[in-house]
Amino acid sequence: VPINCFFPATYIVQLLNHDHRLYTPVPGPSLQEELDKHGTPWFWNKCTGLSDTAWLEDAITNSTLVGATGGSYMQCLDAHATSTAYVLMYMSSRRRIDVWYAETSVDSNAYRGELLGLLALHLLLEQAHQVYGQPSQPTSVYSDWKSAIHKISHLNADR
Repeated sequence: VPINCFFPATYIVQLLNHDHRLYTPVPGPSLQEELDKHGTPWFWNKCTGLSDTAWLEDAITNSTLVGATGGSYMQCLDAHATSTAYVLMYMSSRRRIDVWYAETSVDSNAYRGELLGLLALHLLLEQAHQVYGQPSQPTSVYSDWKSAIHKISHLNADR
């Protein structure tokens, strides 16, 4: 709060004037803006729930976020397509962000789909922590592929 004081020789402080206006901080970038900086729009183009993410700050602060991911591969339908989906949910309010997408590759398989979902969820959480701060407790993430969880949990932080 802006304030002007005068200190006369008697060392008694005299308040000359003051202002009741409070400082209003300039808002930082939104979660969507942070995600767009990485040049991976295909990770987020089928995402629902990114338009209003103010609830994420409470969820991160209260450590009540839960994530789940799944990968799919059906060779009989398309030998070169892998799909993945993931959900990030605030357990207190049931607000959520969910995404699904398909990727084509000659190396398609269900493990690749699982890894893609876990990687996208990892990137989303990293950017959410940049925007809203670090959680007091880690976010619980569930996957039905133990080796995929192991691989993602041991990512090099410098990459």
